[in-house]
Amino acid sequence: MIASKLLSSPERIRLVKLFLFETEVNLKVRETAGKAKVSPALVSGTIRLFKKKGLIKKNKIDFLHPVIKALKILLNIEFLESIKLTKKTLSLFDGCNGIGLYGSWADGTNTKESDIDLWIKTGKENEKGVAEIRKLFKGSKIEASIFVLTEKKLKELKEKDFVFYCVLHNSFVLFGEGL
Repeated sequence: MIASKLLSSPERIRLVKLFLFETEVNLKVRETAGKAKVSPALVSGTIRLFKKKGLIKKNKIDFLHPVIKALKILLNIEFLESIKLTKKTLSLFDGCNGIGLYGSWADGTNTKESDIDLWIKTGKENEKGVAEIRKLFKGSKIEASIFVLTEKKLKELKEKDFVFYCVLHNSFVLFGEGL
């Protein structure tokens, strides 16, 4: 299985993150090894593995390949776990019964410049809580768009902006129930 090989060590994970999240990754072995702080042999072996599995086309990562998207989603979720997003959100929002991810972070098309789009399903608005969640991302230089959804807001959204409601409805649920 390719995922287990690509995520088999901290060094390889660092290298894969560089390949998947840097917008202008140059696949030159020594240059990449220096950037990722790994051995040239590891870079060379990882590039061979990417090529063997069809994840590189014309010496560039194929960001449309489903394996690449799946790896990015997995690494995105791992990042959110590392900053304890769910735990922090639950401590800030009484009655929180759902947290979801939508947009590029949810479908694996995000780059390092992408903002993160989150929804929080709860009983009432909480601007202080939203500000605290945004602070979690500031250290990583990631802008966060946070949409607090109450039952009233969900009903209104379904009636007035059904397309966006469907986007949210088909999002990646991080905690609890979906919409």
